[in-house]
Amino acid sequence: MKKFHLSLTLLFISILFISNLKAQTPQSFKYQAVARDNIGNVLMNQDVSFKISIKQSSITGEIVYTEIHNVITNQFGLVNLEIGNGTVVLGEFENINWGDAIFFIQIEMDIEGGSNYQLMGVSQLLSVPYALYAEEAGNTSSLWNSNGDNIYYNDGSVGIGTDNPDISATLEIHSTNTGFLPPRLTTEQRDAIENPAIGLMIFNLSTYCCNFYNGLEWKELCGESAQWECGDILIDPRDGQNYNTVKIGDQCWMAENLNIGTRIDGIIDQTNNGTIEKYCYDNDENNCDQFGGLYQWNEMMQYSTIPGLQGICPDGWHLATDSEWFIMENFVDPTITDPNYQGWRGVDCGEKLIHGGSSGFEGLFAGLRKWDTGEFLKFGERGFFWSSTINPYNTTDCWFRRLENHNPQAYRNGASKYFGLSIRCLKD
Repeated sequence: MKKFHLSLTLLFISILFISNLKAQTPQSFKYQAVARDNIGNVLMNQDVSFKISIKQSSITGEIVYTEIHNVITNQFGLVNLEIGNGTVVLGEFENINWGDAIFFIQIEMDIEGGSNYQLMGVSQLLSVPYALYAEEAGNTSSLWNSNGDNIYYNDGSVGIGTDNPDISATLEIHSTNTGFLPPRLTTEQRDAIENPAIGLMIFNLSTYCCNFYNGLEWKELCGESAQWECGDILIDPRDGQNYNTVKIGDQCWMAENLNIGTRIDGIIDQTNNGTIEKYCYDNDENNCDQFGGLYQWNEMMQYSTIPGLQGICPDGWHLATDSEWFIMENFVDPTITDPNYQGWRGVDCGEKLIHGGSSGFEGLFAGLRKWDTGEFLKFGERGFFWSSTINPYNTTDCWFRRLENHNPQAYRNGASKYFGLSIRCLKD
């Protein structure tokens, strides 16, 4: 069994407005985090417990409040906590004077869901919980007003991380160790914003550029050098998964196996039901986290037969055709000259494509899901990768590639569409 170590990736802290400010001051704020192990694997669907402490004045300052949360991570390792609504251990949340000092949040976690907490980190609450501070702020009266679910302030400047915002700025954010994180949207999500205001800004996950709206259209704020380039991390906006990428010749490949969708047991065939389904070796989600999902050909293709289509790849990427696999193989190993040759090919193509090989492709021995019985085989010995091309000599089969840990060559042949194999997407 894999031994998990403790680390925590913090996503964001935002204010949770539980009720109308005029009726009642809210007494909590939302905290969201992703639990990972020491090599970055997500702790999925797991009982965990958190001990949250609020420290005053400094990282080593007095703890003025502590509470406990027992939760279960979701399929992405995500947890959502409402700080202020946990099981109280120390202090009273409503008595914290947010305007009296700076405050820090200390996170401790037990991945077994018990009370053997280990320290994850301490960070400053740079974004003061304004609604919580409202009754204490300024000269004993709130400077903030409410309008439905919104709060607003019409006079003066607002400072975050500074008590002396510049008079030329409506908002000044000061920090020496963190940045400003705008909303991150794909082009499709951006274009779905209704009636964008002039000057509205987002970070575009499709182009990896900041965008702003000029009143007529969206404009890019970064030049050529700031554009996403092959070799950069690919963020899949559908689930936030990160993938390494590599340029091989003129092609840009994912350097990790695709891992998208909802896991089903190996005994069940994937179906055209509107949900991307995947297999995880031995029906263990942790294997998908490390080695990617396994997919039947029709599911991968989203029930089309057109070679080179997007299928279940992220926007801007597609499922490599048999010909595109050959182009990559020929670049890596020029002795592979016949694109139609079946069986073991080349001299050292496989050796260069496996994990740790010189190509950067990082092929993993993720095994396969057997087409008829649904059992899982060859984990740690072989890696199998679909192409999006049907075998013209037997249209029930599709071309695939195989890499092995004891063979320096690469293998090409056809396989039943009902096998569950790995997927590498190729940039459009």
